[in-house]
Amino acid sequence: LHNVNVKSKKVLICGAGGAGRSIAVAMLKAGATVFISNRTKEKVTDYIKYYKNIVSKASESGGGCDFTAGYVVPKEYAGDIVINATSLKDDLPIDKQIIEQAKFVADINYGNETCLLVAAKSLGINNTDGKEMLFAQSYLADALVSEKTPNFNEFARLYKNYDKNN
Repeated sequence: LHNVNVKSKKVLICGAGGAGRSIAVAMLKAGATVFISNRTKEKVTDYIKYYKNIVSKASESGGGCDFTAGYVVPKEYAGDIVINATSLKDDLPIDKQIIEQAKFVADINYGNETCLLVAAKSLGINNTDGKEMLFAQSYLADALVSEKTPNFNEFARLYKNYDKNN
């Protein structure tokens, strides 16, 4: 919906919890190079073990993955996309200089304008909150229970209608 092609792009994901992991896998499968920054080294190590097969397959297809702990962003990340998959709303998950490099910023938090989105907007960077992701999860759950095949065009139409009215 945002016309963001992640293939061959550098994607920084802040947070290696469940949402961050899922987003990273999707980005890797789409051909992005993923950098994951997390507060604790344990979650990053756990991620590497759990998703080792997916990460190695992504590397074979041109994507790749780099992990850091302590919210230290690797120098190699020269920004395309920043995704906040942490619960931080009232503080930035990374330095503003990293955000300034991005061409697209997403924050999975929804319902409140987070510091990350305020920073992105002030810099004129295209951005989105987590409302669309939440809607997508609901759409896919409905498709699963009603045994329908998910259809992106139907999802896009439904979401645009929902977004326009809310």
